[in-house]
Amino acid sequence: MSNDHELRPAVVPLWTRDFTIITLGSVVSMLGNSMSGFALSLLVLDYTESPLLYAIYIATFTAPQIIAPIFSGAVLDRFSRKRTIYTLDFLSAGIYAMAALILSRGWFSFPVLAVWCFLIGTINSIYMVAYESFYPMLITEGNYSKAYSIASVLETLSAVMIPVSTYLYNKVGIAPLLAANAACFLTAAIAETQIRAEERYIETQKATETAGESSARRLLRDIGEGFAFLWSEKGLLAVACYFAFSSLAGGASQVITLPYFKSTFENGEYVYMLVWGMMVVGRNPHHFPAVPYRIQAPVLHNIEVLSL
Repeated sequence: MSNDHELRPAVVPLWTRDFTIITLGSVVSMLGNSMSGFALSLLVLDYTESPLLYAIYIATFTAPQIIAPIFSGAVLDRFSRKRTIYTLDFLSAGIYAMAALILSRGWFSFPVLAVWCFLIGTINSIYMVAYESFYPMLITEGNYSKAYSIASVLETLSAVMIPVSTYLYNKVGIAPLLAANAACFLTAAIAETQIRAEERYIETQKATETAGESSARRLLRDIGEGFAFLWSEKGLLAVACYFAFSSLAGGASQVITLPYFKSTFENGEYVYMLVWGMMVVGRNPHHFPAVPYRIQAPVLHNIEVLSL
């Protein structure tokens, strides 16, 4: 019995100090983004009453999230991802606080908002590249499936804040929601500064760099190698193309549906939220209780096994 106990592998806990910090920080920032993001869409439609300007607003936020990751991945290999994450969160807190102050005075300009959304979209895209490459470093051995399941559930649950933001927007306006988002980013940034994980990949990256090669040339070489690898892996390329077209289709439907519901129905934003909520539930059935069932697998007989 003692020998069996000694041979049994030790259970490594998932909720380490660093993993808890990054998870709670991401939850706080996701909740803030969920509140302010949809409220900004309502603000654009209320002020402009133009589906075209609303589509431009969506495009200014989405475009950098398509372009920036192409370059940010190679750049972030040379910098601390932890420092990048909390620096961008501090920056986002300041930007949202400034926007809350401006809009609280009743001043609105669509061109300024479009530039502001492009800046926020760029920050978000760089943040996600840094976060998704740093997150696995904080997961203990053997707990990757649990960690990513938790992240997926939390991302889905953050959508609950969107109906709340709709109600609050109609009651108190956009400025308090942006101020709350600024506070969420500030809280997350302060927490993320306490992560202690070591980042040894920076030294590894520097050791592989060619002597005498300029930084710009190295960056372009890394980007080219990334595209070459993606092109050589046909399965990965197919997945990337699928998600690209899926994102474009989802963005197109969002541009059409929200203006339609808001202009067709009284309190149409709430009708849209109901439809959108059903879509979220339908796309993520594994996050909700399911009815158990069994499938009787067919028994195959007379299978001939060929050995090479």
